[in-house]
Amino acid sequence: MTERERAREEKPYKDSIKNQFASMSSLTVYRSGKQRCAPGFYRSHRIYEFYILHYVTKGTGTYRINGKTYRVGPGDAFLIYPGVPIDKHTDSDNPWEYCWVGFNGTDAQMLMSMTIFSINKAVIKFDNPEIGNRGQQEHRLRQLQLADEHRQG
Repeated sequence: MTERERAREEKPYKDSIKNQFASMSSLTVYRSGKQRCAPGFYRSHRIYEFYILHYVTKGTGTYRINGKTYRVGPGDAFLIYPGVPIDKHTDSDNPWEYCWVGFNGTDAQMLMSMTIFSINKAVIKFDNPEIGNRGQQEHRLRQLQLADEHRQG
């Protein structure tokens, strides 16, 4: 290694990401959970009042929103938008298992507009098992927090 290359490697640097939402308090998690659907589970023309983000860990089915129908399976995440009718149907022979979180608030729409989701691209392939594991861990943590609050209240 040359002296010039060594000097470049030893040069100080800063690699940081600024959280522009650090002071945001207007986002509320309404619900979270995990579910193994019954074979043939179906919700037709359902309208929710908040966002719901699902991450599928097992099984297959279809999700319909805004006139588009998606095949959804393991590794896929799908987003339900508030006020927008949806249909979701799990396959009879291979029903979905997923974790999910429902949220809303004055900053929810702004945050979701900064993601790769859109009303015309409501299903995203992540195919990272760690997402499902993390979602289940977060759900379990929330359950423990609520149980603790209940005991203290």
